[in-house]
This record gives sequence, C-alpha cells and structure tokens, in this order.
Amino acid sequence: MPSTILVTGSTGLIGSRLVASLEAVGNRVLRAVRRKPRSDEELRWDPAAGEIELGRLNDVDAVVHLAG
Repeated sequence: MPSTILVTGSTGLIGSRLVASLEAVGNRVLRAVRRKPRSDEELRWDPAAGEIELGRLNDVDAVVHLAG
C-alpha cells in the first residue's frame, strides 16, 4: 500500500536518491523546503522559527529527516 512520506533534505545526495526510490514504488513524497514552495509536493518549513505547515501533515505516514 502506498504511503505519504515527508522528507527533509530531499535535494541532497542521499535525499534525491531516496525520493526517486520512494516515488518509483508508488509512494507520495512531500518535500519540506526552507524556501518558497514551487509545487504542491513541497511544503514550507522554517526550523529556526519552529514553523511548518501543520495542516499538510495530516496524511503523512512517515518522516525522514536528512537536513543537515
């Protein structure tokens, strides 16, 4: 069964490969980004301010934190 997975650090070496692998097997991946989101598959995250779009996390099944 496909899952929805939130990934931080999704543009890095490991994150980009992980996202591709997760999507290849049918999972939905949400990317937490610190800049302005460019698509519906991205959500705004500001770790310094402790802010994230909480309403978009309702259907998230797992979180992978790779941001460094």
